[in-house]
Amino acid sequence: MKYAEIRNGAVIGFRYFDEPVRLSDIEQGEDGLPILRPVTIVGYTNDFDPEIQQRYGPTFAISDTEVVETYQLEFRPDARQVMLRKIDEHAEARRAAYITALPGNILEYTYVYEEALNVLALPEGDPIPAGAYPLLEADVGATINPMTSAPVQDVREAAAVVKGNRDAWYQLGAAIKATRLQTKAAISAAASDADAFTIYGSVTWPA
Repeated sequence: MKYAEIRNGAVIGFRYFDEPVRLSDIEQGEDGLPILRPVTIVGYTNDFDPEIQQRYGPTFAISDTEVVETYQLEFRPDARQVMLRKIDEHAEARRAAYITALPGNILEYTYVYEEALNVLALPEGDPIPAGAYPLLEADVGATINPMTSAPVQDVREAAAVVKGNRDAWYQLGAAIKATRLQTKAAISAAASDADAFTIYGSVTWPA
């Protein structure tokens, strides 16, 4: 427990105890009151964002039996702009959880998807020459088919997995975009920074 040490009507420090201290064990000051008084903390939170809010305090209200330690949060002048920027950042983080957004990887995703569409357009049973689809061939024996939980066995299976993953990402990407744009619109339209912050903190991103 946190106790404030009071001298001459002012807080001069704090002491911490595992259990409440008995009043009879506390030294009395010149005013006849205990020099240690339990602290009640108001308005303090660890989950505030210093880019969005400014924390002020503490201030102390001293009574004969306790000390109330109070903090206040105020929104920064650019709080709403920061929220909008961070929503974009959170959306990008959600995307990055599923794809690698490096230029080389983006090109690879594009080209392997083209290969997959070409392979899936081939008549069933047509032979596939070795080296015709090198990116898909790289998946054979290495990429796990989510339907079988085993590595893909041939180029056709690799093509099906690539297309399935791309289709799933397409739907997820659309859902992330919708959440991002709708949230930003709601933040911009909020009647107050406090309302905007509530919206900002209650976003549920698709997974």
